[in-house]
Amino acid sequence: MKEYFNRHGVAIGLIKNNNIRYLVHGYADITNNIKVSTETLFEIGSISKPLTAFLFASEAASGALRLNTPVSSLLPDAANALKQITLAELITHQSGLPRLPPNLAHIGILNPYARYDKEALLEAVRDVVPGQKSFQYSNFGYAILAAAAEARYADNYAMLMRKAVFPVFNMQNADVASADKTFSQLANGHLISGDKTINWQFDSMAGAGGVIASIADMTQMITTIFSKYDSSPALQKWLAPLQEGEPDMAMGWMMSDDGSYFHGGQTLGFCAYVGFTPETQAGVVILTNIAKNVSVPGFQILRQLNKQQD
Repeated sequence: MKEYFNRHGVAIGLIKNNNIRYLVHGYADITNNIKVSTETLFEIGSISKPLTAFLFASEAASGALRLNTPVSSLLPDAANALKQITLAELITHQSGLPRLPPNLAHIGILNPYARYDKEALLEAVRDVVPGQKSFQYSNFGYAILAAAAEARYADNYAMLMRKAVFPVFNMQNADVASADKTFSQLANGHLISGDKTINWQFDSMAGAGGVIASIADMTQMITTIFSKYDSSPALQKWLAPLQEGEPDMAMGWMMSDDGSYFHGGQTLGFCAYVGFTPETQAGVVILTNIAKNVSVPGFQILRQLNKQQD
């Protein structure tokens, strides 16, 4: 681990049955010698997506909202392009929408989402012509999903997450990286070269990748799933298969043949992986503040944990 990450930070959480083990290494802030802890916040990137999808899980479980509802019924101002797209198709990347909004292309990669606001998002929705409905990973789709949640529940995305998602999973440090708030526990990000880079901030694209969380937050999410799944219709709906094919998907989660759920995340200076298997009560989280892929070791560790008997 030291050789791979050098002085950069990494936090690993290993879950098996009721036991959590943490491994932390390196620095959240190399310049000021601030070490990574279990409370250090990392950008988790696209692992935000299943958390965004959870906003609809309770109502979907109770029947108050059907996931085959056209998105246009929640966002009438952008109805034309969304009449034939359902919530389920946004959630499973089957909407035919491109990966990114077409009017985002000119912004660049340094901090691309910080000033991309709701007006720009809705303009892109009104102008877009969706393509064929097959799997096409779409940050654009999840930004629209978050906007639909804001319209449905009459609150902004960050507040919805703070009220309706993070408390469910006992994610006490988690938040949304908006430009109007600072986070003293947030690690500095680094390019794959090792050079420090800017932390990303989010406006209307937050539903696709704006969550920041600690290793303690993410392991609490997994242990909540394991302990409360049987008594929680919302969790059961969240993990129920929605799409079969390449890949199989639940509400935001990718699904493996062995019964595991997983998602990776990457921003300009961070990488993350979460995987868990309810049947074996095993899970792994890897968060790092350098843009080095951690999904492969994440999959390998999860397979090993699945084989352990206790």
